Amino acid sequence: MEKHLITKRSTKDLAVWARRFVALGVMLAGVSGYLWFTELKNDDASAVAAWSVEDNERLFWSAIENSLAVPSVTRIVEDGGSGNSVVQRQQMFFGEDPKVYSQVSFDTRGALENTSVLTEGISYLDSQYSRYASFETDQPGPDGTSVSIDDLIGKWDHYVPPTEQEQQQLKEFYISEQATYVMFGNYSSDFRRSLVKNLRERGVYSFNNETVVGTELDGERLRVFTVNVRLKDFVEQVGSAFRHAGFDDSEQLDPEQITDPEEVRIVRVSVSERTGEVRVISVAQITQNYTGYGITKQFDRPDAEFSNGELETRIQEAFGVTL
Repeated sequence: MEKHLITKRSTKDLAVWARRFVALGVMLAGVSGYLWFTELKNDDASAVAAWSVEDNERLFWSAIENSLAVPSVTRIVEDGGSGNSVVQRQQMFFGEDPKVYSQVSFDTRGALENTSVLTEGISYLDSQYSRYASFETDQPGPDGTSVSIDDLIGKWDHYVPPTEQEQQQLKEFYISEQATYVMFGNYSSDFRRSLVKNLRERGVYSFNNETVVGTELDGERLRVFTVNVRLKDFVEQVGSAFRHAGFDDSEQLDPEQITDPEEVRIVRVSVSERTGEVRVISVAQITQNYTGYGITKQFDRPDAEFSNGELETRIQEAFGVTL
């Protein structure tokens, strides 16, 4: 009989499972994004009708440019069903030492077993750190007794790719962490203006003013744009932005892999009317919530007690699981 999911996957793989919805072009089925929204009441319809084309264009494009001028941003993605819940928070830091700090919580409730896990990870271009911040389960060990891994909680594992191929895979993974249908970063004003100019002139983003609607999220008024994204042109501009930020060319950002130059993705982009910041990006039924713009967090690379999966091996041994 298959053991519990959490003992079958490494911390890194669990994060991948939660993050798979946000890699560019891999926007598949998941938790309904509609649940994030509270639609404005009908008596606010007059406010929606009062928005001019110019108002909407100004707000949308200011949000696109604002997203290119942030030192950091936090993304939250949720998934769940049938007693399982995964919530991932990622703080993406841009600059001379880019990194992604992640927290992934995994909860499952069943008739026989209950498990609650919180993991932390820090991803760099050249390596990854991961640890269990908490791990509670009533799943028994191989001898049928309860298992405690308290001596492993809070201890870091440091993964350094041992081969050139795996180093490239880690870089691709890092890029996929940040690839979504609105670009984020901390670029110079000249580059931002040039990039936005290209996006507008090539018609990468387009929307119908009549489809713009108002919503509220956590008491904040948002304007929701249903945007057609020209995929090939968009990927080309994203690649340009990553190269400008110092990244090598990436296979997943190669526009030549998109054979149909007219291929379009329909994306809902929700923008705060107060701050002009992107708050929600929804594709199909996948929702990403954005917050924490500009938060600074100083931390050094952790001192790791384990390396290249040793921590996960210890945990698997505690539960009598071998891969």
